[in-house]
Amino acid sequence: MKDFVITTDTGADLHMHFLKKYRVGFVRLPCFLSGRLFESSDYSKFYDSMKNGAAVSTSQPSQSAIHDLFRPLLEEGLDVIHIAISSGISGSFDACCSVANELCSEFPNRKIKVIDSRAAASGEALFYNQALKMQAEGNTFEETENWLEENRKGVQHLFTVDSLLYLQRGGRISKTTAVVGAALGVKPLLTVNAAGNLTLYSKTRGRRKSLDVMVHDIETRLSTCNKNEFMFISQADCVEDAEYCAKLIQKSYHCDVYITPLAPVIGAHSGPGTINISFWGQPREL
Repeated sequence: MKDFVITTDTGADLHMHFLKKYRVGFVRLPCFLSGRLFESSDYSKFYDSMKNGAAVSTSQPSQSAIHDLFRPLLEEGLDVIHIAISSGISGSFDACCSVANELCSEFPNRKIKVIDSRAAASGEALFYNQALKMQAEGNTFEETENWLEENRKGVQHLFTVDSLLYLQRGGRISKTTAVVGAALGVKPLLTVNAAGNLTLYSKTRGRRKSLDVMVHDIETRLSTCNKNEFMFISQADCVEDAEYCAKLIQKSYHCDVYITPLAPVIGAHSGPGTINISFWGQPREL
């Protein structure tokens, strides 16, 4: 019988159907569409609304929502490893740490370890998948916790977006940059650094070119000692582009590729047409 469980949040691109089917314990990161909490598992509705100009926003989870996840597990006599979306993207990590400290005082014989994944989207899903694999292989709570903290920088993310509008709305680029970039067909290439912050690493012109460059850039970030059995691609209502990338990856890197919808908590800031490729590679740098 398992003596600990591994939970996560909806920043990981484990589709809601997966979360419910396999009874994954998770904290919902609230996302709002036109002022209302978006709870549907049909993400295409969310992205269609964004395309039509609907206002979207996100927030960190409430303390009560985190309590509702952790407390029943502790009452069952289970310890908890919780994998949180990067603290460089969301305040969820700090909120979960606060609740964990409170509950560990109430349950002194139980343990909760909240791990800042320094990842998001399919990268966080990849990290969570590795945690489950370690647990299934018989690793202890401490062995799993230590490995995850020592190796989290090995999760690589490569992002591109189809429109600069949403990055501009979120304050990541100026309005002038967005207007000029859109006129020239500029497509930014982004990554998540070692601190877990989304950063620009390059740019190119044209959608197809941005996808080709992103897949090519995987090679420069792979580790010679860490072979990927599979890679993850998250897509924000652009499945054909994701399938195009998947075919290139399979041809060049000879591994399986799993395509998942990009969760609205990330897509709200990057917009429809976002593609994220995640894989294990060299440790990320600042």
